[in-house]
Amino acid sequence: MPATLLVLDIDGTLRPHGEPRVPKENVDALRTVQKAGVKLVIATGRCRAEIPAKMLRGIRPDYWICAAGAQVEDAAGTALYTSHMTAEEMYALVDFCEDYEHPLGFSFSDGGYVYLDYEAFHVQEKAAA
Repeated sequence: MPATLLVLDIDGTLRPHGEPRVPKENVDALRTVQKAGVKLVIATGRCRAEIPAKMLRGIRPDYWICAAGAQVEDAAGTALYTSHMTAEEMYALVDFCEDYEHPLGFSFSDGGYVYLDYEAFHVQEKAAA
């Protein structure tokens, strides 16, 4: 049976750690796969707004699964599924992270926001870039 769907993560998979952009050979391979009729899905822990176009070098996925599955979009950016925390869930998470001094960030449709321990997130992003 021929493949009909290819799902790839960005950080450390499609784009090697330490590289600012997806390598050209990966872009070329994905274009070949798409021309063969295989749908391309990018699945990432990042929210969609945290993925700059220049990082992808023109890759145009058919679908996006972002924010660890809480945000699913088609190629046009139409939301197919979203999952939001309730206010009670958010406050419980904030309290837990404050009590135990864990870094905490939130993903929203317009980007990611750090709530606790910006430095930890900055170090992590710098290491991934």
